[in-house]
Amino acid sequence: MDSVIKQMKLSNPRKFGNKIETDAQKFLEQHCLKLITKNFNCRFGEIDLIMQDKEEVVFVEVRYRNNDKYGAGLETIDRRKQLKLIKTAEFFLLNRHQKTWKEDPPCRFDVISASSTDCDTIDGNIEFDWIVDAFQH
Repeated sequence: MDSVIKQMKLSNPRKFGNKIETDAQKFLEQHCLKLITKNFNCRFGEIDLIMQDKEEVVFVEVRYRNNDKYGAGLETIDRRKQLKLIKTAEFFLLNRHQKTWKEDPPCRFDVISASSTDCDTIDGNIEFDWIVDAFQH
């Protein structure tokens, strides 16, 4: 099984990315967040997961790192990427606002930094570092 997952990671990075995002979604659902939508795209960019935490809308960026040689997941989100995520979130809210919420919901941006416990294989041993309200830090 290890080699199948490793092969998927190498031969089909998008499929591997979808697996990590699905695992991250399950992780957040175990912490009582509810999925609103996944892989939201617009002209400004993409948001991996949009979830609800009580009354808050949570925009989640999922980052997988094989190792932290080039930084942890949060460190890979520079100011330009943050602005892109913010614009995408604003677009989402403007288009969903009238249909879903009576007034502006409170929002935050979280980052899920996923990493493997073994650099050579991804056999389900994924560790998640959940940074709540990541852009405030």
